[in-house]
Amino acid sequence: IDLNPHQAFVRPSVEFILGTDSLGRSYAQRLFLGLRTSLLIVSIASLISLTLAWLVAHVLSQVNSWSRELTSRAVDVLHGIPHFLIVLLLMALFDSQSWLILALLMGLVNWTDLVRFFEAELLS
Repeated sequence: IDLNPHQAFVRPSVEFILGTDSLGRSYAQRLFLGLRTSLLIVSIASLISLTLAWLVAHVLSQVNSWSRELTSRAVDVLHGIPHFLIVLLLMALFDSQSWLILALLMGLVNWTDLVRFFEAELLS
């Protein structure tokens, strides 16, 4: 993002759709850069979550009923834990500010939401 102090606090116009800040940076450009990063993190986390949920559901659909029931109760317990809190604690534990670690952790804790759906589809 280009700094241009001579164009600080420019009102929205054709050149700067949302205007500029105190350093002359375009608000629209900064918004789209943040959006790109957020979409990348969510896409990676969703892919990890979908893959993990499908694998767990596939294994659950192949085992006998008591194993499925026991594993389903374990998934219920994991589902009851606040996911955002776990991600924050693990990010602090790893002392990481990497967006890739964030996406990985989000994917690893959010898979419990989809397991029931995939399991129902595989069993039907």
